[in-house]
Amino acid sequence: MKKLRLLLGLLMCIALLFSCKKPIEGDDPGTWMATDSVHLVGTCSVIGDLDLGVYTITLDPNTVNAEQVRLDKVELIYYKGNQPLESVPAADVHKVEVLKNTELNTVYTRSDTIWNLTPGTTYSYQLVITDAVFSDSTQRKTFQTLQGVYSTVKMDTAYITNGHIECFASLNAHWRAVMDDPGYTFRLFYGSSPTAIDQEIEPLEVVYDSLVDMTVKKGYSGQVALGAEEMLWFRAYLKDSWGNETWSDTLQFVMSSQPSVVIVKHDQLGPVSFRLKGNALKGMEDVAFYRCGFCYGIISSLSINDAHVESSATQWGSYTCDLLNLEYNTTYYYRAFLQITDENGPIYYSDNVGQFTTDVEIVPIEVEMIDLSSFYTTPGLPLPFPLITGTTAYVLGKITNGALSDVREYGFVWEKASDVQGDIDLAHCLGSIVGMDASQIPQLAYIIGSVDGAFLQQITGLQSETEYMVRAYAKMKTGGISYSEPILLKMPGD
Repeated sequence: MKKLRLLLGLLMCIALLFSCKKPIEGDDPGTWMATDSVHLVGTCSVIGDLDLGVYTITLDPNTVNAEQVRLDKVELIYYKGNQPLESVPAADVHKVEVLKNTELNTVYTRSDTIWNLTPGTTYSYQLVITDAVFSDSTQRKTFQTLQGVYSTVKMDTAYITNGHIECFASLNAHWRAVMDDPGYTFRLFYGSSPTAIDQEIEPLEVVYDSLVDMTVKKGYSGQVALGAEEMLWFRAYLKDSWGNETWSDTLQFVMSSQPSVVIVKHDQLGPVSFRLKGNALKGMEDVAFYRCGFCYGIISSLSINDAHVESSATQWGSYTCDLLNLEYNTTYYYRAFLQITDENGPIYYSDNVGQFTTDVEIVPIEVEMIDLSSFYTTPGLPLPFPLITGTTAYVLGKITNGALSDVREYGFVWEKASDVQGDIDLAHCLGSIVGMDASQIPQLAYIIGSVDGAFLQQITGLQSETEYMVRAYAKMKTGGISYSEPILLKMPGD
């Protein structure tokens, strides 16, 4: 009987040991993790006008009976289709590493974007977490990318110059449709009849390349030797990054003995300044060059009687003209002109009319720091948090001039007052942090009157009984950064 009791006691001890949660390798003694209470939240959505998958991940160690959690790896897995992961070939499964060898002691949230998705496609995704002790995953979910792919190609013009035919074509496409990886193809062809446009023009030259609101605008030119034909036809071809093929309309070109002038392109020099490029073509007849330039205005029907600018060119060929100090946020039209012989000679105009729009005027952003020092000890201050506690302090900034829609980011920089040796900025500071929108805390109006344009943040890890200089900053979408005047932040003793 005594041996039986000893055996039962030993079995109970073993059972008790196995019932305990297993410590994670490498963690401090007493740190444990439950194997069935990992809290994973994952959401994916599609934004923009095409195929940008945006995901948000939340990992919450508070659901684990531990002071801290060590995670070996957290991955976002996604693939095309609506089938279970087990049935998808490994080569078709994509993985995004979210965390690796990380200890968590608070809720972790991350948002990011997956760019390389295919339009009009169903994707499945799930989050997988692995640890020395266990693995877990969220349920598989799906989302649909949008169909908004567009690519257009156009034959612009062709003309005779310097003993050959110069032809121009252009494309407008979503930037994802004309990426270098996996690659796209743009080609030009010509032929002696509209049913036999099969001779390729090589090499091609890029004459302009711009990206505006996710749209790539690109122009190409190529040369064809003059032959006996009196008429040629041209077409442009695009095969985009997904393999979609697009052809331009056919451009018919007739050899001309008359002088002519064409628009080549325009380039933006500044917010309200543009450079126009044209080409004055002599044709087959022997005539004298007199002058050339561009007419421009806010209407498309233009002539030399409207506002115009003359080129300094004194001979046939390419020329440029600059339009400076135009009005903001205005669409302008322009047309090339050419005059031959003398001031009384005939004037020729380009067949096509170009256009461009100047930038919207952006008022420079101004930002200020709001000194909270007089409120740190104010009794009965109606705020849902203390403004300063030990080694942490809330700081408050405000956009005082300019549109919030022009601001890309705002926040704070700081340095110990004893270490300041010049201006404190993002490149020369002890620390920096991105601010949070303060409009969600209406009680702040007690201090600043209005929360419009206000932002705040809690700076942690400061030293007690130490003085700091703090500045607010605001980054504009155009790339500029504005800083406030610094304020002195005095940390109290413990």
